[in-house]
Amino acid sequence: MKINKKINRRSFLKGGLATTAAAAVLKNKDSQAAGSFEGYPDGMGVLVDLTRCVGCRSCEAACNKEQNLPEPAKPF
Repeated sequence: MKINKKINRRSFLKGGLATTAAAAVLKNKDSQAAGSFEGYPDGMGVLVDLTRCVGCRSCEAACNKEQNLPEPAKPF
């Protein structure tokens, strides 16, 4: 017994849209579940505007002082 069902354009597009939406939801759900990154609790960062830099290296000196790092090979 042969099933000969015609499909129209509207039904085809609905099915394709439903499949795409389901795939997007499932992919998003999996990527959220896999993420267990807690970040860097002791991490620090500095934003420097290099257009205002005059080469004095005071930002490097302040960072070294704050992090208790040794003096650099080339003094400030």
